[in-house]
Amino acid sequence: MLHFETPQALWQAICAELRPNMARDSFEKYLRATQALSLENAVLTVATDNNYAREWLEARLASTIRAILVGLLSTSQPEVHFVVMDLSPTEKSSSPAKTGQETGQKAGKKAEQEATRDPRPSETIQSALNALSAPPPRGTFTAEPLILTRYQELVQPHRVVVVDAYALRLLEQGDVSAKDLSLWLGFHQAIWKHWKNGRGIVKNISHEEVIPFAMMSRASYWRALARAQPGPNGRRFIAGGMVEMLPEPGQNPIHNLPNRYRVAMTPRLTHRDLAVIETLLASAVAQTPSADVANQVVLTTLQDLATREVTTWLEEPLAERRSSWPRSLQEVVRQVLGLQSDLSEAMLRACETLYDHLLRAFGKLVVTHYFLRTVVPTLSLSHAQTWAIIALRDRCWFDYETKTQTKFALVRGGVKTLASWVGVSRQAVLIWFNQPAFTQLVQVVAPNLIDLPETWVQEGTLVFEVQQEEPLLDEKDESVDLTPLQKVRLPGVNYETEPVNSETPPGKKRDSPLQKVRLDAVKSETHFKATDKPLPNFNQFPKPPPWRSARTPDAVPVGVGGWDLAFLCVFNRVAPKTRQALLAGGITGPMLVSWVLYAVSLQGHGIQQPLAYALSRVLEQAEGAGGAYDMLAALPPAELLGMAADPTGSQGIQVWQNVMGLNYQRTKMLLEILALPPKDM
Repeated sequence: MLHFETPQALWQAICAELRPNMARDSFEKYLRATQALSLENAVLTVATDNNYAREWLEARLASTIRAILVGLLSTSQPEVHFVVMDLSPTEKSSSPAKTGQETGQKAGKKAEQEATRDPRPSETIQSALNALSAPPPRGTFTAEPLILTRYQELVQPHRVVVVDAYALRLLEQGDVSAKDLSLWLGFHQAIWKHWKNGRGIVKNISHEEVIPFAMMSRASYWRALARAQPGPNGRRFIAGGMVEMLPEPGQNPIHNLPNRYRVAMTPRLTHRDLAVIETLLASAVAQTPSADVANQVVLTTLQDLATREVTTWLEEPLAERRSSWPRSLQEVVRQVLGLQSDLSEAMLRACETLYDHLLRAFGKLVVTHYFLRTVVPTLSLSHAQTWAIIALRDRCWFDYETKTQTKFALVRGGVKTLASWVGVSRQAVLIWFNQPAFTQLVQVVAPNLIDLPETWVQEGTLVFEVQQEEPLLDEKDESVDLTPLQKVRLPGVNYETEPVNSETPPGKKRDSPLQKVRLDAVKSETHFKATDKPLPNFNQFPKPPPWRSARTPDAVPVGVGGWDLAFLCVFNRVAPKTRQALLAGGITGPMLVSWVLYAVSLQGHGIQQPLAYALSRVLEQAEGAGGAYDMLAALPPAELLGMAADPTGSQGIQVWQNVMGLNYQRTKMLLEILALPPKDM
């Protein structure tokens, strides 16, 4: 057992063990402002200055610290407890992040201060120690939570965000973008813990409480606030009208933005649903003889709608879609009745009852804090991808007969319907299924796994396998497999007649104004831009560089096994010494082509010079890359190059997409290396 003079000395030794295995930012953020308070009976008590840091330390480091304590204290069952207290500047200055960093004159001054400082604990620490050592009040007890699994400790599935699933309808109908919905969720969650206790107006909320649940960077968050939309009477709104900026004399001194907001704790009704209700009410009062009768008819109609299933009237066809600024149900009633005054108490209750009836009809969304604050940023999911995963998880059902939570979501209409749910294009969703981060959580499976009605099959219904459990991701955990899993060809896409690269007739702009609003999220951060890029058109490759055109038209890269190694070397200007090494090592054309295919494939992601990589590996291994790459290299050159130039064609579609993916730039590299230009269509 090692001897430590003070608990702080022990804590500094622990931090020295933790530091090499933590990201620098995390160490500075969570361990810099900490102070060891006491060490009694192998229980180390450590203070931090805020509740979030305490929760983070307990969730991420408690088990690791206990393991370190076993070695340092030579005890089998050590414990570490974290408490929150206001640490004084003197106490913060002696935190472990600063230990060993002062040198020269600064270190000398610190040593002099330490020598003259009162060795007794500060009043703050002493009061905390007294509180810890004081006997418990009469009639109380102490309990230690026991967490049995690592999943429960890291994910903490009991910590969830619960919002009305009707919010997804706003996204589906284009009233808000995915980024707007994320911003509203951030504001909602930041004030929820205060608002739920009935405190009314909540003051002194930090923007740092909004940003993690809004899944944004600070820069993206401030840009979203600066782009507030003007509303009636000079009002300004963000988050699709669900957060209002209230004018106030005191502005935020940093960004010159309001410091007061009005946040809707439940989603507002969509333009279309309000228009349906307005149409039904207007039709009901069209033949009424007087205002009093009209008022009674509207009240009766509202009460009747609140007792009927919403599917019997909410999807009524509309002659035209109204797109006025977000309104409430009360405003619609006043407009139908032509009232300028307030509604009666009975009418207000009827409006509220109908509103609650609509929200209940769509249920609740339950999302873990871990998903929003850890999974989304770690996997760099876009806002649209995040809400697509949330929506698909919500549609997985629980089988009460077998007591199992299924992981399948049936989507009538397939990719097109999924795209409409989150307000993006069909092409964007197709791109997602070539992104490893997204396929870690959602994959398409063969529809024959589930017995579907024939009408559903005709509508292009797809079966999505959705991971219900959160992946265990630590900040420095590199064990997560981000290589694409084996994918199934999407049954809802006719690859022969509907290339995935375009759905827009020639001569028209790609995105409509509504689509641009929906895809607003892709303008904020780099990793969000992928959802806005069109899929490559493999039928319209650019011509090869000018120096390539000097080769003779009759040159054909065919030799032993279908590929002529000498021709490939000459065409790609391989150095003479490397050519001699290839010939001396018995390297054949298919071996080199196999490694080239690997270098430009999904597994070779990140290889910037495929030919140089292929040459080095084939000289080292004296054989091909193996597996599907050898199989593709063994194909006749014309067949392989035709498959590469038109990967959406019928031949070899599953093998090519599963192994090589659909990446325009990488395929262009392959075609240039293999000495055949893409065919011009």
